[in-house]
Amino acid sequence: MKNKIATVFVTILLSGCGMPNDLGVSSDGQLKLPPSTPNCISSQASIEDKEHYMQPWTYDDPKETMQKLVQCIDEFGDTEIILSEDNYIQAVFTTGWMRWKDDVEFYLDSTNKLVHFRSASRIGYGDHGVNRKRMERLKELYNN
Repeated sequence: MKNKIATVFVTILLSGCGMPNDLGVSSDGQLKLPPSTPNCISSQASIEDKEHYMQPWTYDDPKETMQKLVQCIDEFGDTEIILSEDNYIQAVFTTGWMRWKDDVEFYLDSTNKLVHFRSASRIGYGDHGVNRKRMERLKELYNN
């Protein structure tokens, strides 16, 4: 009986772990909005949304910036770049010992010369600040 309960629990827990199919940049230059849960950080959240908002980064040269972002992702470790285009990167970051998968996106806004990003946990309610800490660390790598 305990094995059946454990199997059901693991199945429920892992059912939402697949790659989201709604990531990317919309035609108006927007990444997916953060959910209502506190396990996502985005430079495109409302500035008033202190839980989800983080200031975008600036850039000068788009090609150099994309190369730098790829380098930062590689340096961070436990990552996989899923998609890399001229102005967009989608990556998966694997967290600590539980090996949770988090989705991270970068979008270069050429009009405003801003690097927009979104980092979100695939499952769970909270993230103990992991997504914000990740983006702060990536910003440090980006600025060095």
